[in-house]
Amino acid sequence: PEPEAPTKEGCEFRFWSHYGSKFDFESPVTSDITLYAEWFDPIITVTFDSNGGTPVASLELEKTYDSWDTEQLYGYVIIPEPEAPTKEGYEFKYWSQDVGEYQSEFAFYTQVQSDITLYAVWYDPTETFTVTFDSNGGTPVDSQEVLINKNAVEPEAPARDGYVFGFWATSPYSDYPFAFENEVITYDITLYARWYAPSEIYTISFETDGGTPVASQRVFQGQYVTEPESPEKEGYNFAGWFTDESFTYYYNFWDSVYSDITIYAKWEEKIICT
Repeated sequence: PEPEAPTKEGCEFRFWSHYGSKFDFESPVTSDITLYAEWFDPIITVTFDSNGGTPVASLELEKTYDSWDTEQLYGYVIIPEPEAPTKEGYEFKYWSQDVGEYQSEFAFYTQVQSDITLYAVWYDPTETFTVTFDSNGGTPVDSQEVLINKNAVEPEAPARDGYVFGFWATSPYSDYPFAFENEVITYDITLYARWYAPSEIYTISFETDGGTPVASQRVFQGQYVTEPESPEKEGYNFAGWFTDESFTYYYNFWDSVYSDITIYAKWEEKIICT
């Protein structure tokens, strides 16, 4: 028999559940079971701990329910990001759900299903870190002292007999260049010169079949071809780049390069309505 509904301060009893679903008290029971009270609390409280900074007001947000959630068991909120607090001598970095030495950034697009506290993470804007350049057999390159959350300056390329300098990377064998313009420095880091033998440098040619010419590219082994601006051809529409003259397969500009390649432009005749 269904028992009398329990009570809980601030919440409304909804039903008894078994494995997340509403229990049917008319169904037969053939073994021991545990039923759980499901409560309806439409509000989620978001607390902001500014960690010594100016206070940020907490939020009480009403839950949203997806259309499939007919029992309203999985309500959630999307927290609006508040204005950043301030703290003398520090710069605000971001909000984090974590407490301790390693505090990852909270993503404000996260669906939050219960009360939560977010903590302000601060940094000292005068703190510096060392960027060391390991030329990996090439001519030496001076290290740099970089302010936290600022960019290192890409140095002049080193030289090495019998090799061509490709780029700086976070490991000596990485195929991923370090992005000096986008990567801010938040810790001491060593960047390594990535070298290529002449046999590891490939030529990418573009066959435009009567269209405007497209310059060839020199690509290091394991790197990608940069998709060029579309060519033009009078009376035709450009229909993409292909791997062969028969236009069987589109060329995938995310494919790594391991040989010389010719890429072919396909054209489709313009249809002019009269």
